[in-house]
Amino acid sequence: THNMVKAMGPLGAEGLFRKCCEITLRVLQNQTPTLMSVLKPFVYDPLVSWSKITKHDGTTERTDPQAMNNVKHIEERLKGYVRTHGKICHLPISIEGQVNHLISEATNKDNLAQMFIGWTAYM
Repeated sequence: THNMVKAMGPLGAEGLFRKCCEITLRVLQNQTPTLMSVLKPFVYDPLVSWSKITKHDGTTERTDPQAMNNVKHIEERLKGYVRTHGKICHLPISIEGQVNHLISEATNKDNLAQMFIGWTAYM
């Protein structure tokens, strides 16, 4: 929101925030196997409340298609593929390009208009 951008200082999202995002994304991309090894067990964890029971070849396996889809999207993002208008781009973009895309999506007035009214994104 505008309040958050103003709280980032005189350069807003274009200064220190952008640089920190780029560094963080670079670290995440370098550590993708480690991050995915932490996330993937949540898809199959029997204690997770959002899992559903499905039967495959006589065995009971708890999986959630939405959770599997979310993990897949995270992996795509870490590889540099972003979604625009619900469709994935076929070519990966640079870290700087990904950060630019995320900031533009986060500050897009159409997206802010869909937020909960109590967050006063219009201010």
